Amino acid sequence: MTQMSAKKGIRMFGEKALEAIAKEYSQLDELTVFIPRIANELSYAERRNSLNIIDLIKEKRCGKIKGRTVVDGRGQREMYDKYDTSSPALAIESFVATLVIDSAEERDVAVCDVVGAFLKADQPDFVLLRVTGPVINAIVRANESKYKPYITHKSGTRVLYLQLLNAMYGTLTAALLWYQMFVEYLLEMGLF
Repeated sequence: MTQMSAKKGIRMFGEKALEAIAKEYSQLDELTVFIPRIANELSYAERRNSLNIIDLIKEKRCGKIKGRTVVDGRGQREMYDKYDTSSPALAIESFVATLVIDSAEERDVAVCDVVGAFLKADQPDFVLLRVTGPVINAIVRANESKYKPYITHKSGTRVLYLQLLNAMYGTLTAALLWYQMFVEYLLEMGLF
C-alpha cells in the first residue's frame, strides 16, 4: 500500500486519482460533512484562519486507487488547551489484561469497525476549510450544482471555502467529539 499527496497521485494515476478523490468528496457530500460558504460573506479573520484540506491518494495492494481527505488541524493548536482535545485512551496494560481474561475464560471476542466514525459526530465550533488547486475539480465533480457557484479566485488561484458541520480527521477535537458521541450512545442503550 502506497500513500501519496493528491498532486503526486494525479501525476502518477491521472484520471483514476481524480475519480478516487471525487468519490471521497461524494461520500463527504452525502454525509453533509460540510457546506460551501460565500467568500465575500466571511470576515478577513475567518478566511485567514481557515484550515487547509489535505487530499491523499492510496494505491491498495489489489491495485485499486483510493482517495482520502483530512484536515490540516495545525492552525487550531492555539485555540484549544490539550485537555480539551484529548479523548481517553486505553492503557496497554488494561488491554493485555482483558485479552488474558478473555483467553482464560474462553470468551468469544468480536471486533467492529465504525466506518467514517469521526464524520458521525457533530462539530460544535465554527471551523472553516479552504480548498485550492486541482482538487477543486474533484469536489465539483462530486456535486457541481452545490459547489461550483462558491468557487472564487484569489491571486489567480481558485479557492473554495467550506464550513465543517461534522468532526473530520485531522481537526484537533475530532477524537474527543467522536468519543463523547459514542459514550452518549452507549449510555442511551443502557450499557453503562
